[in-house]
Amino acid sequence: RAASAAELPGKVSLEAVTYATGIIVSYIGLLLQSPDAFLSEAAAATTSSAALCRRFGALYVAGKLPATLVPFIVKRFSEEEDETLSDIFGHVFSVIREHVAKSSLLRMSFVEPIRALSSLLQHKPLAAVLTSSPSFAPAAMISGRQLQGVSYLGPFFSLTLLREDPAVARELFPDPLNMSLSDRDS
Repeated sequence: RAASAAELPGKVSLEAVTYATGIIVSYIGLLLQSPDAFLSEAAAATTSSAALCRRFGALYVAGKLPATLVPFIVKRFSEEEDETLSDIFGHVFSVIREHVAKSSLLRMSFVEPIRALSSLLQHKPLAAVLTSSPSFAPAAMISGRQLQGVSYLGPFFSLTLLREDPAVARELFPDPLNMSLSDRDS
C-alpha cells in the first residue's frame, strides 16, 4: 500500500525542499547568465550579465552568500554542455583577483579573497574553469615580474613582495638609521 502524504510529512517536506532548491539554483544561474530574461526592459538595459556575476562574486568574497549555494550551482550546471559555469565563475574569479590586488599584509584584507578562492577550488569543475583561463598560465615566455603582472596568481604572489607594498617594509623592517641603539641590538 502507498503511504499518504500525512503519514510521511518529513519525506514530502524533504522532496519539496529539494525540488524548490533545484528551481531556485536554476533561476540564479539563468539570471546571472541572461538578466534581460527576468528584468524589466529599463533595468535590463543597465544591468549586464557580467555586472551581476561580478556582484555575485563580491558578495561571495564578503561571505554574504549561503555556504551551500556554490555547491548547488556547481552540481546543477556542471552537468550542462554549455559554458554556464565559465560564464558565471570567470567573473567571480576576476573579482577575487581584484580584491587580492588591492590587499595588504598589514590590513589582513587578503584573507577573505584567499578563503573564497580556496573554497571555490574545492570543486573540480571550478578549478577547471580557472586553470583553462588564458591568464592562469600565459603562453609567452616572460620574466617573473611580467608573469606576476599578467597571470591570474600574480597578485596572490605579490602579497609577499615588500617592493609592491612599501608599508609592509616600513612596518616590519624599520630603517636602522632611524632606530634607537637598544632597538637595533634587539
